[in-house]
Amino acid sequence: VQPRRVDFQLFTSANAQRGAISGRVTDGDDEALGNVTVRVTAGPSTGQSATTDANGEYVIEDLPTGTYALTFTRTGYQTR
Repeated sequence: VQPRRVDFQLFTSANAQRGAISGRVTDGDDEALGNVTVRVTAGPSTGQSATTDANGEYVIEDLPTGTYALTFTRTGYQTR
């Protein structure tokens, strides 16, 4: 298994009890990957998902404050 770089940002909303997770998904050559399903799989709230756009970017909003785990899935790639 090759190491992967994971870049993401955490933002708070106007209500400090809620926030968002956003990021950009790339392949091993640092090329943007669109159509990746990003799903919240663990944390205070689970099941929310987003799909990356053509630039590999996604946002999952309106999350309660806490620690989360995400999975990244796309046909032809290993789920991470």
